[in-house]
Amino acid sequence: MSFSFVEIEEQKTRFVWGLFSVLILFYFFVAWLLIIPFKLTFMLRTVDSLSILPDFKQTLIAFIIAAVAGALHWHFSVDGMVNRSLSGIGAKPADEKDTLHRMFMNVIEEASVACGGRKVEPWVIPVSALNAFALSDFSGRGVIGVTEGLLAKLRREQLEAVVGHEFGHIVSGDSKMTTVTAALFGVYSLLMDGIGKTLGSNNRMRFRSRSSGGMVLFLILVYAILAITKGMSMLLNLFLSRQREYRADAISFRLTRNPLALAEALQIISRGWRGAYLNSEYLSGIFIVNPVYRALDESEGIFSDLFSTHPPVQKRIAVALDMAHVNLQNLS
Repeated sequence: MSFSFVEIEEQKTRFVWGLFSVLILFYFFVAWLLIIPFKLTFMLRTVDSLSILPDFKQTLIAFIIAAVAGALHWHFSVDGMVNRSLSGIGAKPADEKDTLHRMFMNVIEEASVACGGRKVEPWVIPVSALNAFALSDFSGRGVIGVTEGLLAKLRREQLEAVVGHEFGHIVSGDSKMTTVTAALFGVYSLLMDGIGKTLGSNNRMRFRSRSSGGMVLFLILVYAILAITKGMSMLLNLFLSRQREYRADAISFRLTRNPLALAEALQIISRGWRGAYLNSEYLSGIFIVNPVYRALDESEGIFSDLFSTHPPVQKRIAVALDMAHVNLQNLS
């Protein structure tokens, strides 16, 4: 099913407002719950057990704190999110002096013309892995990147198919959704790591006093809330991932008129090292295939649809081969 640019913008707007609402609700939930250990720690002697839960005034304060915290989180996460993602995966601008890089840049320019002049920056990850990615933001900036290993392994027509796939993410708005989701919720993984180290260290706080016990309870509660929120964000990302990959494949077919080239590229990528070098798993959704091979990604069913970031590569290859009217046995 095709979408007009108006429909795409409407979808992105609803998605953005939905993410912002989730963010506000998260901070309100956290602020409201954290009032309980605060009362247990500092106010238990002055209040009875029935007043542990926040009253209306405290709930209103929690909502105001949530609105401010959510707005600040949104601003600092979205601002510069493309650069942070590029830094996180070690990508660098393509070098026009390099022959393979120059071919990649030419392919980007050709795809840009085919997409109505949409400007996209070419970036390269200097590793031998086989993968590609796309990023975009609210300013209209778009980035398509590949690994050095992919440039070395693919023929030009196969590279064109991969670039067409990544352009599909950008023009459909999918890459913006992925980039925003990673920028907003990726911080929770870092916070969970920090709290986990604090609670598990040799110098961890013990329940020797009311204040230290309350602080430990506070950290445990925050960790639990972060874990739930991280899980919800992962489910959101996983829900979007599978269908957007199929949509980007279809756009690649229309741009290149060569579905066989994409099938060949996916086959080469699936047989090689995909690049399990990411420091944060939340960035896996930006790549054409999951950098970390998981058997779950190659299976089908409700469980796989919920918990895998990408559709099965072999199924994507089969769809492309069907479009090219080629049998799997003939694929080199």
